[in-house]
Amino acid sequence: MHKLIVTCIVILLTLTACGLEPDVDPVSLAADNGAFIEVDGVTLYYETAGDPANPAVILIHGFGASHFSYRLTLPALADAGYYAIAVDRPGFGLSDKPFNFDYSHANQAAQIVHFMDALGIDTATVVGHSQGGNIAAHFALNYPERLDKLVIVAGAVIPNEDGGGGDFGGSTIAGLALGAPELLGDFADNSVIVFLLEIVLGATFDRDMVRELAISAYGDEALVTDEVFEGYYEAFRTPHWERGLIAMTLQTEGNVLTEDELASIEAETLLVWGSADAWVSVTGGETLVELLPNVELVVYDGIGHSPMDTVPEAFNADLLEFIER
Repeated sequence: MHKLIVTCIVILLTLTACGLEPDVDPVSLAADNGAFIEVDGVTLYYETAGDPANPAVILIHGFGASHFSYRLTLPALADAGYYAIAVDRPGFGLSDKPFNFDYSHANQAAQIVHFMDALGIDTATVVGHSQGGNIAAHFALNYPERLDKLVIVAGAVIPNEDGGGGDFGGSTIAGLALGAPELLGDFADNSVIVFLLEIVLGATFDRDMVRELAISAYGDEALVTDEVFEGYYEAFRTPHWERGLIAMTLQTEGNVLTEDELASIEAETLLVWGSADAWVSVTGGETLVELLPNVELVVYDGIGHSPMDTVPEAFNADLLEFIER
């Protein structure tokens, strides 16, 4: 048995060595408008645009993404007179990727509050995309006094069986945003299994895989330019992203809000979806319309999972119209 494990490790290490690029220091990837800050013992990276004295809009990215998702949203908000902040959640982008961290969506929502405290922000409009939409929903539920308005973009809020959660090529990549396969939870405390999973992830998420994921999310291969690909791929060049991804995937208990909890969210809410979203079905948004008491839904015909990337003019216009109303 031990020989089998050693053999597997050697094979997987060989695959990893052949397929991966060397780790890159996140600091070297930071932009001029970016900064690092420690919140709850974790160093977070964020990018800003606009005057800090203006009303704040906090942008929360989805599963496997980063601040890069909002590169076209930040300047539009700033030009309209807002202070826009796109933050890399722990485990993603250029932020720390610890294994021993509470990645529950309730705790990530709490961390956003502490992040606001660190920046001196009392209240903000909170925008969440995909998995970030569920974190934004937890924020609205638990900290309504810190919220101006709520925006959920293709939010992984309703589980798969009810029209959300998503799918990619028959896999469960997007579905992991809300819940991991039960079997994985049994491995959380097994350091050998976690180590092997790290190696498998490192060997699997190569440049081709990340490009295919981006194409699936965009719904149009022509839109995934080299610049777009490199922007999303940079997070997979930073240290320990595999371990962070494993940790958050194993910590899914309690992430799904009940119908009663969703119905108690009183904030003005905008839902934005693409009708051709292959990751989180628009039926999830339609279900949220039935549950949330103060909500409206905007659907872009023929658009995939990332409208802020693929139809930024329409997305920014609808976002600003809602915030300014």
